[in-house]
Parts: sequence; C-alpha cells; structure tokens
Amino acid sequence: MIQSLECELEDAADQTKNSECRFLTSKELADYLTTSGRTVTRLREKKELNAHKFGGQYRYKESDIIAWPLEHKYKNNADDSFFSGFSIRYDESKKPIPLITTRELKEILRNSLRTVYRFIDDDIPAFVVGGQKRVDRPLLEKWVTKHKY
Repeated sequence: MIQSLECELEDAADQTKNSECRFLTSKELADYLTTSGRTVTRLREKKELNAHKFGGQYRYKESDIIAWPLEHKYKNNADDSFFSGFSIRYDESKKPIPLITTRELKEILRNSLRTVYRFIDDDIPAFVVGGQKRVDRPLLEKWVTKHKY
C-alpha cells in the first residue's frame, strides 16, 4: 500500500509514467485485452491475474499485465525473439492500445479467417485471452517485416 502511494506521488511529481507504478482499471484492462469485463473478473477470481483492491475497486499493476501475456503465449512456431521488448503501449489520451482480435487481423491482412487462423497456428506471435487468440500490433509489425517477400 505504501509502495503504491509512493508510486502515485512519484507519478504526480514526474509526468513520465513508470510501468512499475502505473495501474489499470478493470475497464482499461478489458479494453486492452479486447475482452469483456466479465472475462477480466473471471481471470482475477481464478487467480490468473494479480489485482489490488483500492476503495472497493480492483486495479491491475501494469508490470504484472506486461508479464501476464508472456505467460499465456499461444503455443505455435513463433520465434520467442518476437516477444522481447513487449510492453503495453498507450495512445494520446493515455489509454492502452488494445490487442488485435482475429477478426481485425483478417481485415489487416485482407485474408480469410481460415487463413488468419492458419497464420496464427504457424508462427504469428499471439496470446490467448479467455480462450480467444489476440495479437499485439507491434509484434505483428515485427512479424510482417520479417516475412516480407
């Protein structure tokens, strides 16, 4: 508790947010993982996600959230070097940029859903969130760069 208060004071004094001190709300986490709030609650209840309770509301430490997808990598032929440097990225309004769903990936790659699943099954670096596969945008960009023809 004192650690988190120190982090908040550091954040107030220093505008640069340190991932050790930043906390996400349940809604922010659900938006980032592109899943429902109920899935976040279920993961918390199953002790798959570490949560801190502040004033009756749950908060999730960013450093824990960065580590969580790495523990839930989809088992395929993706090179582990893709995951080096993985972190949560934020937009201009300081909201986490969400992971990409398979349907969004279908639109990005302009391919069928079947082909997208085949790519993920082969070697696109992906995570499993609530039973669904998700892809991080920068990891996808690394993969596309490596697989240019």
